[in-house]
Amino acid sequence: MELGQYSCEKDGTAGGPVGIRLPQYDFRVVSASNYKTPDGVRGSYLMTGDRVVMTGGELKGMRMHRMSKGFLRLTGPDGQDSDMRCILTRGGRGNLKNSGQPDT
Repeated sequence: MELGQYSCEKDGTAGGPVGIRLPQYDFRVVSASNYKTPDGVRGSYLMTGDRVVMTGGELKGMRMHRMSKGFLRLTGPDGQDSDMRCILTRGGRGNLKNSGQPDT
């Protein structure tokens, strides 16, 4: 996955916001197999083709479908894409917004 901060949200409604933020799922990809959550907890992930599985850390068990570079869709228990998406909002290795955690 691309290095950087991913912000997660649910699809919005026609008459409401475009997206409904879900900051509890935000993460930052820090290497080819590791991520950090906003509170600084490190986890691991495995990307195979266009599928991503969080294999360790706070998001362990979360499965996603890589739709395109920097755009992920949560995969539901039925294996289908859900209405939750995580989007690369800031590339590189910088800190998560408001995390206060140093880069390591």
